[in-house]
Amino acid sequence: MHSLIQCFVKEGTPEEYKGMTIYPFTLIFSPSKKKEYYVETESEYKAWISYLKKATGYANILDYYTIKVY
Repeated sequence: MHSLIQCFVKEGTPEEYKGMTIYPFTLIFSPSKKKEYYVETESEYKAWISYLKKATGYANILDYYTIKVY
């Protein structure tokens, strides 16, 4: 069991493994402690990312503001 407090969710890019596509993501607990996970479908991947971001309190400034460069 791991605490998700101050945990960072790193999204991966799909990879080929034994003739199938897998979807990786990494939970980073500290600079020296990381745990990598793989799922078999894109929908499962999106669900995991969504739930983990909610659980960790993830927020992106672009979710709240539009940044324009002048």
